[in-house]
Amino acid sequence: MRNYAAITIGPIIETISSVSTPGALWCASGMFSDLASSLCRKILGQIPEAKIISPAYDEKLDCKDGIGRWHDRIFFHCPLGDDELYEKLKSISEEAKNELADNICKAIGSNNADAVADYIRNYIQINWITAPQDTAEADGKNCILNLSKYLDSAELSANFSHNETSSPLTRLFNGEDGAKNSFIKKCWLVPEGKKIQILDSFGKIRDISSIANPNDKKDGKKIRSYFAVVQSDGDGMGKCLESCSSADDVKAFSQVCIKYTQEASELIGAYGGLTVYAGGDDLLFLAPLEGLNGENILTLCKNITQTFNESFSDFSSKSGCTAPTLSFGLTVNFTSSPLYEAVKEVIPLLMHDAKSGEKNKIAIAFHKHSGQSSKFVAPNRWEDNTPLGELEKLIGKSLAATSNADETIRSVLYALDTFSSAYELCRSKNIDTQNFFDNTFDNDGQAGNRAYINSVKKFGDIIASDGSCLATDGNAKIAGSMTDKETNILNAMLRFAKLYSERGDG
Repeated sequence: MRNYAAITIGPIIETISSVSTPGALWCASGMFSDLASSLCRKILGQIPEAKIISPAYDEKLDCKDGIGRWHDRIFFHCPLGDDELYEKLKSISEEAKNELADNICKAIGSNNADAVADYIRNYIQINWITAPQDTAEADGKNCILNLSKYLDSAELSANFSHNETSSPLTRLFNGEDGAKNSFIKKCWLVPEGKKIQILDSFGKIRDISSIANPNDKKDGKKIRSYFAVVQSDGDGMGKCLESCSSADDVKAFSQVCIKYTQEASELIGAYGGLTVYAGGDDLLFLAPLEGLNGENILTLCKNITQTFNESFSDFSSKSGCTAPTLSFGLTVNFTSSPLYEAVKEVIPLLMHDAKSGEKNKIAIAFHKHSGQSSKFVAPNRWEDNTPLGELEKLIGKSLAATSNADETIRSVLYALDTFSSAYELCRSKNIDTQNFFDNTFDNDGQAGNRAYINSVKKFGDIIASDGSCLATDGNAKIAGSMTDKETNILNAMLRFAKLYSERGDG
C-alpha cells in the first residue's frame, strides 16, 4: 500500500494582482513556479521512490527560457508511512521557503536575512494533505479528482499578510527610486546570457510601452499606445481527467499540457508578447494589439487555439474523453492605465463571461483613453462565416484595404446608433439588411468604400445567424449588463476593429 500527497502553494492571485509593472508581474508569477519546481526537486531527491504524477516535472525546463510553467498544485505517491511522509513534507516545505527567502535576500541586497526569512515563512503558503491509496484512488477515480477538494478547503482557510509596503516582496517588485526593475533584473529567475521574453534587445526589462509597440513604430497608429492582458483556460479538462484511471494516465495528460503551453509560449514570444505564466492548461500573457509579424491579437488567439486542439486531439481520441476546448479573457487598456487593474479584470472576464454556459468563448473588454469602454463575448471558432473569423478579416481590411477605414467605421457606427430601430426592424421582419446599407450609404463620396461597407453588412449577417454573441447593453441600468441585441454586438465589435484604423495621440 502506498501513500499519496497533494500540495498547494500560494497566495498567487493576491500577489500578482497587486503589482504594477510587467517585470513585477513576471517576477511574481515566476517566483511561485520556481517554488513549485523547488518542491518537486526536493521531493524527488529526499523521498525514496517518490513518483510525481502532476505536473509532468522535468528539471531541464526550469525557467531556462524565463517561462514559469509549474502549476501551484503537486500530486505524488511514495512508499513512506503517514508519520514519516508528514515529517518529510514539513522539512521540504521549510527548506523551500528558506531557499526562496535566500534568493530574495540576495536580489534586494538585504543585510537582514532573518527578517526576510520570517516574512517569507509567514507570507508564502505551502499546504498539503496525505491520503492512503484506497482513499486517493477511491471509486475508480484518480488522485487529482479525489484529493483536489481537500486542497480547495486548505486554500480557503489559508491566512497571509498583505498591503505591507515595507515587505521584501514589495521591495523586490518595486525596485529603487528611478529604477523599478533594478532588483528583478539581477534576481535568480533571469537566466544569465539568454534571450528571454521579459528582456528587450538591449537586455533591459520590458515596460508596457515596449510591449504595446514591440517594433517601436512611429506610424501614428493609436494601437501602439494600447496593450492586451490575456488569460486562457481549458474547458472540459475535468472530463479528460475522469478518463485517466491510473497515475500513468494522469502523467500522460500532464505531459500533453506541458507540450501545449510550451508551444503556446513560443507563439506568444514570436508575436512580440510576454508570457507571464504557461503551466497546466493555463496561459497568462501581455501582448501588443499588432504583433512583430503584423498580425493582430485575434490571430494570436486563433493560433493558440489551434495549437491547443492539436495538442489534445490524440490524447482525447486515445482516452475516449470528449475533446477539451479553450476559453479566453482579454482586456485592452491604454499604456498609462494601471496594470494591476487590467490583471484583476481579466480573471472574471475569463471565468464569468467566457466560461459561462457552453464555454469555449472569448470575452474581450476594451477601454479607450477617451473613457469609452465596451465588452463582447463570441464563440472561440475561426472557420469561415464565424463572428471572430469575420472580425479578424475585418481588422485586416481596415489596416490594408481601405485608406480611410476609420472614417468609414465611424459612419457605420453613427448609422447604427441613429437608425438602430430601422436595422432591428429589418431583422425582425426577416428583410435583407442590404437595403439598410444601400440607403444609408448612398452618396457618391462613399462609393470607394462600398466593398468595406458590404463586409460590415456580411459581418452583421454572420452575427445574426450565429446567435450566441453578447455585448454590453448601453441602455442597461446596471453597468456591464450584457445583451444579445445585434446592434449592440455589432457596435462593440466594430469599435474594437476601429482601434486598428485610428491615428493620433492616445
